[in-house]
Amino acid sequence: YSQDVKVTRNRDTVAAPAPRSISSTRIAAYEQLEVFNLLNHSVWIFDYIEKRMRWGNEPALELWNAESLQEFQERNFHDISTASCKRFEEWLSRIQAGDHHFHE
Repeated sequence: YSQDVKVTRNRDTVAAPAPRSISSTRIAAYEQLEVFNLLNHSVWIFDYIEKRMRWGNEPALELWNAESLQEFQERNFHDISTASCKRFEEWLSRIQAGDHHFHE
């Protein structure tokens, strides 16, 4: 997979939407993501297609009140709002078109 997953920022929170047809093993090895635990900012990877969290650093787990990474990954997000769906679709379109520089 050749596209980088870029990060979007919203104040002190960082979220990275996972592009289409990427499995959690192809995003990055979980060991590689551990470097994000050094940040004070929340970082998580949300799989829009599967409507689930793929990974989150310690501050993200705290922000989302998750007891563990496994519990965080098992949450169901199939009931996200229409507005959120539209925003994710816009992000996906922009990423697929090669635009990796945008902020929320």
